[in-house]
Amino acid sequence: MVILANLAKLRELDPERILPNHGDPEVISDGGYSSDLIDATAQYIQILERCRTEPNLRELPLREMIGGSLDAGSLHYFAPYEEVHQANLSSLLR
Repeated sequence: MVILANLAKLRELDPERILPNHGDPEVISDGGYSSDLIDATAQYIQILERCRTEPNLRELPLREMIGGSLDAGSLHYFAPYEEVHQANLSSLLR
């Protein structure tokens, strides 16, 4: 999968901080995300892929789906991403 390959390339750059062009403005203005964001994003993509064959995962709210990354501090919950998550699921399941 191209996105996972691109995340692996980004990981190789060993960034200290990540300043995405979207996300929680408070986190971004406070210096951005740690490089843990890369692995957290890859984990999210892998779980999304599992939604194709594991319908029960499709019903999980985003907060539950990324709970491990939230607990680890790799991600910060940002409510507007619930809508993005639903769009991701819809695109995946077309």
